[in-house]
Amino acid sequence: MNILPATSNGKGTISIAGDKSQLATTEFNFKGDALFGIRPEEIEVVGENDGVLASPVSATAIERTGSDTYITAQIGDHNFTIREAARKHVNVGDKFNIAFDNDAVSLFDKDSGTRIN
Repeated sequence: MNILPATSNGKGTISIAGDKSQLATTEFNFKGDALFGIRPEEIEVVGENDGVLASPVSATAIERTGSDTYITAQIGDHNFTIREAARKHVNVGDKFNIAFDNDAVSLFDKDSGTRIN
């Protein structure tokens, strides 16, 4: 599971790893800092202007394993992994955005590790 720092204003919006986006949902009902968890297979690579982040991410490593392609990307100073089908053509240095269903997200208390949602 990818674990990234997250911050919420307590009004249903969340920022991931310092990205300027504000993901709006009532499912993210907390205020302050937390840990944002999402599995690699739940993240989808989309066009630079089509995803949930305010700024595109860059592919820093690619591992093609036959039926799957594992993409390491970076948000701010934080790496995370995406699992896509082998037919998804992404190369190191490519910029893209990401998409995911909010119900695929697990939020954890930053200090205790207790699940919030």
